[in-house]
Amino acid sequence: MVPEISITSIERVFPKRCPQESLLEGKSVILSLLDATAADFSDCSAIWFLEPPSNDISATALASRLREALSMTLDAYAPWCGHLKPLPYNPQSGHRHVNRFGRLQLSYESPLDPGVELIIAHCPASLDVIILPNARPAVWNMHEISLDSFVPHSTLASPFNDSEDKINPSVAIQVTHLKDNSAVIAIKMAHPLGDAHTLARFTSDWARISKAILEGTPLPALSPVLDPAILDQKAAGDIEQPIPDPEIIKKAESLPLHRYDWWAPSPGCPWPKEIPAPFRSEPFTPAGKPLPWSEWDVTAPVSYHIIHLTGEQCQRIWETATSQSSGTVSRHDAIVAHIWSCINRARGLNDDDDGLVHCDLVCGMRGRLALGEHFLGSATIMIDIAMKGSAACSVDIGAAATAIRSTLAKIDEPGLRAHLHSVAYEKSPQRIWQAFLGTRHILVTSWVHAGVYDLDFGGGLVPRYVEAIMPNLDGLVELKEAPPNRDTKNGGDMAKPWTRSGVDISLHLRSDTMERLLQDSCLLP
Repeated sequence: MVPEISITSIERVFPKRCPQESLLEGKSVILSLLDATAADFSDCSAIWFLEPPSNDISATALASRLREALSMTLDAYAPWCGHLKPLPYNPQSGHRHVNRFGRLQLSYESPLDPGVELIIAHCPASLDVIILPNARPAVWNMHEISLDSFVPHSTLASPFNDSEDKINPSVAIQVTHLKDNSAVIAIKMAHPLGDAHTLARFTSDWARISKAILEGTPLPALSPVLDPAILDQKAAGDIEQPIPDPEIIKKAESLPLHRYDWWAPSPGCPWPKEIPAPFRSEPFTPAGKPLPWSEWDVTAPVSYHIIHLTGEQCQRIWETATSQSSGTVSRHDAIVAHIWSCINRARGLNDDDDGLVHCDLVCGMRGRLALGEHFLGSATIMIDIAMKGSAACSVDIGAAATAIRSTLAKIDEPGLRAHLHSVAYEKSPQRIWQAFLGTRHILVTSWVHAGVYDLDFGGGLVPRYVEAIMPNLDGLVELKEAPPNRDTKNGGDMAKPWTRSGVDISLHLRSDTMERLLQDSCLLP
């Protein structure tokens, strides 16, 4: 276990070009429809374990440089220092979609800004005690290293739960200095601000500024795009009209997406969702299916392990899936199919199971809607890949990989534009859930190609390991590239597949399911 971590300081950091004491008039930016759907999601969070620097730098000097670099980086991310809150609900104010219920905004550059919370801490262990420098176990029990102690415990903004006089930060960062001068950086942000892609881009920008300060070189020009209206403008039809277009809604409903209604009564719901006050006097009309709480025992203990697949194992899985598939499948399809089938077997599914099981896969919108790689925000949806349990538990993963590929093919630009139109007319963007957990669902978040290892804070402070921080709930799965081989530039031949260094799969599963999964001879081919 990691020794006890001590907190050295806690402060709020603001953009360098706009000191807090000089602020007079505020600005605001209205977040996108998809950002609003993420208002009740858990925080977007990750932790970077950085190698010891090549130079002998003190903890004080390192903290000072990282703080200075953070303030400079926030010049390009100024709204993140502001107040995340709901827009006033004003249905009588014309038909503008931003006046409908559940929209969010960031108010910033005002004297009341909460800033970004920065925590400086110290841990009397070396990095080698926490993360082995070279050896990687195939199965890693993450409860053994207590990641939670490295993550800021700050309370972040919760726009629909915070009181009027409670202004919490939307971003919190903890920098923990280790015994060998290495560092651990953990960042968490309210999910409406961004997805994994956004978090990785911000961290990379912060690292670039830090490295330039250390080396005395010109500061890089940062170019994040925080213009949520760009996404809303992709919606089909005219979302300012008083009623939706029925043909567009029909198109949206044809997409392979769950429509679980949080407001619908459901037996056994452990976290009931209260209907917002403006709608309580109206007759209740279901907007989707009730959440299937009977499939999820939220009281059962949950284990957290990382499964490491080597590059050779990933290649074997892909070749096997390709030989068994009826069409072309990607390496990503094959790896998701492989772990999904293993989980289904561990959950006790068999050849007689005719019920549907679901792989709820987070799907990025930047490429599909031509938003650009610099676009910030929670530009994702969750798609429903559904199969009969009898097929989804098979050791022949070709059918599952084909189902993943064919379902993804249905997520095209016209369909997504229709989906945005549909979200614009929901009574609340937070009402409809596109995923669930428990015995017949997994929720897969992919950080592949997010570039979490492609950063350098200067002086050799590069990531040895990166891990997404997720709630310990049954059925949460996250996958990303394993740490690259740094012996050669850019981790080796970039023409090789993204799996060349292997893949790390973070699994949160019921403890009894996890035990059976780890005994599956097919897990590590």
